[in-house]
Amino acid sequence: MEENKKEYIVIIKSIKVKFTLLQSDLLIQETEVIVNAANNSLHLGGGVAGAILRGAGYSVQIECDKIMSQLKRSLPNGEVQITGIGKLNTNNLRNIFHAVGPVYYDGRRNEKADLTKTFKNILQQAYDLNYKSISIPPISSGIFGYPKKECANIFYEVIEEFLTHQIKQMKLDNNNKCCLEDIRMVIIDHPTFQVFKNEFIAVSNKWANNEEFKEEIEFQ
Repeated sequence: MEENKKEYIVIIKSIKVKFTLLQSDLLIQETEVIVNAANNSLHLGGGVAGAILRGAGYSVQIECDKIMSQLKRSLPNGEVQITGIGKLNTNNLRNIFHAVGPVYYDGRRNEKADLTKTFKNILQQAYDLNYKSISIPPISSGIFGYPKKECANIFYEVIEEFLTHQIKQMKLDNNNKCCLEDIRMVIIDHPTFQVFKNEFIAVSNKWANNEEFKEEIEFQ
C-alpha cells in the first residue's frame, strides 16, 4: 500500500460500500450529509463548526439555537441533531449532522465510550434515515483534545463493527446492498491525516483477515 497518497479507499464488494480516508476540505465533499464536530450547546464557534458557519451562513446557527430552545437542555456526548445546509451548495448535500463528541481530560472520564457512541450514532442515524453518503471529520481530536491516535483507532473499530453488522444483515435479509454506500473520514490538516493514515495502514491488515469480510475487501 502506497504511503504518500492523500486518499485511501476500502471497498466491501458484497454490500457495495466504499470507505474513504482522505485529506481534503469537509465542505467540498459531494455527499448527502456532512458532520459537524459539535459542542453540547450547538454553538458554531471554532474548528469544524466555525468552518461550517462561515460556509453555510448564520441560518444554520439559527436552526441550532431553535433546537436548543425546544430541548431546554444541553446535549450529552454522543447525541446527533440535524439541520439544513444554509448557503452550502455542494452537489448532493442535503443535511448537516451535529454530533457531540467528548472533551478529553485524562482518559478516565468515560471519554472512549462517549467517542465510540458518537461515531456509532452518526452511522446509525444516517443508515436509519436512508442516506447514501456521509462525510465525517475526526471528532474530538482538535480543540477537544482527544489523542489523535486513539481517536483514529476508535473510529476504525466503529467502522469495522458497522460493516461487519451490515454483511451479517445482508445474509439474513438476502439483500446485497447497504443503503449507506459511501462513508468518508475527511481531514483537512496534514498532521491529523498522517496519524489516521498510519493507523489505517496498520488496521487494514486486521480487516483483511476479518472472517466476516476478508473475501470481500478490496483496497485501492
